Amino acid sequence: MLNLQKRLARMQADLEGLTADVASCSEAQQTVHSSLSCAHSGIAELLEEKAQATSAAQEAKSDVDRAQRDLHTAATEVTRSLSRPAPFLSAAGVAVAGGAGAARLPGGLDGDVPCAVVSTLKGIPEAELHTWLSHHLDGCGFSLAFLFFDDPSELACRSDIVRHWGRRLVPVPVDATLQVEYDACQRLLALKGKLCEDWLARQELHVEIAMRWARGKGCQWLLHIDLDELFVLQEGISAPRHFASVDPARGAVAYLNHEGVPELHDEVVVSELSHNRFAATTLFRRNAQCLAEGFGLDEVVLGDGGVDLTLSVPGSPWQRRLDALASSPSASSSSAAVQTFAFWPRRTKAVLGSAQYFLAYSNGKGAVRLSSDALPNTVHRFGETELGRYWCPKEAVVLHYASGCCDAVAEKLRRLRASSGDWWRSFVLYTRGRDSDEEGLRAIYAGALALDDPDEAARQVDTGVCLRYAVADGHLPKWSLCVMD
Repeated sequence: MLNLQKRLARMQADLEGLTADVASCSEAQQTVHSSLSCAHSGIAELLEEKAQATSAAQEAKSDVDRAQRDLHTAATEVTRSLSRPAPFLSAAGVAVAGGAGAARLPGGLDGDVPCAVVSTLKGIPEAELHTWLSHHLDGCGFSLAFLFFDDPSELACRSDIVRHWGRRLVPVPVDATLQVEYDACQRLLALKGKLCEDWLARQELHVEIAMRWARGKGCQWLLHIDLDELFVLQEGISAPRHFASVDPARGAVAYLNHEGVPELHDEVVVSELSHNRFAATTLFRRNAQCLAEGFGLDEVVLGDGGVDLTLSVPGSPWQRRLDALASSPSASSSSAAVQTFAFWPRRTKAVLGSAQYFLAYSNGKGAVRLSSDALPNTVHRFGETELGRYWCPKEAVVLHYASGCCDAVAEKLRRLRASSGDWWRSFVLYTRGRDSDEEGLRAIYAGALALDDPDEAARQVDTGVCLRYAVADGHLPKWSLCVMD
């Protein structure tokens, strides 16, 4: 009995201990619950703070990204602004912006000034020579035309033309007697080693000679263009009136050129191409410097790397943009203007292996005030200053009928085989065509130079990438008009 009581007493003591432990655990549990509640509240606050920090970081990143985009856009606009073509010159030295909206401004000097035109020729069809002279002497109003016959034997075959224009035409055979005039040229030293093989070198000297002669005959201005080019003025403005409007402080003026595209979808036109490219060609690619504003081609022409549109060499910004256009799909979301512009680099990439817009030069031609001290500077310019400033092409422009019929193009390319100059090496057409065989030349002509698609021609004109110009019938020789009937 005693043992039982002792055991009960121990059990009672153990129960009391357990009760105390339970109470202690309960208190500890409450403490833990309280701590957990605080921790939970702290974690919730931390999570809220983390969410707020994450949101703030994302907003800050968005602000940084937006700022970087704005900075890039601003930098691009600054680059474009700096690289846009210089404003075109206009009457009495007034500058006008380029693009579709450029128009002739009122002003200019009263009266006209006598002016002359000079060119060097070889192998020019008689109908083309007649049209060239009629356009410039009768149409534009030039007082004199100096023609240097690089092949003197051709002069005898042009006696009718020489008689027709009488004293207004000064024909000059390029023979041994002309050497005396060469010796008096200031440009001779720089060009002497190239005179025999490179006709461009001879052209510069012919221009300098014509400057002396024209000055002696009372002319105040001299324009230099080739026999496959026409100087075209705004309707109602003659060459004497145009040159009278030039700021007296300017000793020379440069003119942009547009490039002719022969069309092959009309048999009559194709036939005329071999006789008179001036009568047959009416479609012209507009110079890219005219497309910088107002045509929806700002991104193409200006891009983000300058506007040296005369430099289509590998790696140049302009060439990179042409390459990108040639590689873009024809069914892309680009505008109609971009798609029609891209037509040209795509086809030259396919045929010539290089994306091009113009196939010949794009830096225009020049005229010089004969009272200035400017000298010929290549066949494109006079003097050394402001070589990139052009006259407004809405007022005066050079149309380059670069390609006649296929045979004429082939003959021009074959002549390059004898050229000691290196000017032609920057033109893909010349480097590829120079050594091509007959079949290759015809493929190049049909695929890269000429156009046999009237619908495409219409699209080009509609978007403004190309323009139409037709020589006045009055400047076409009678023996060519019958071909056009």
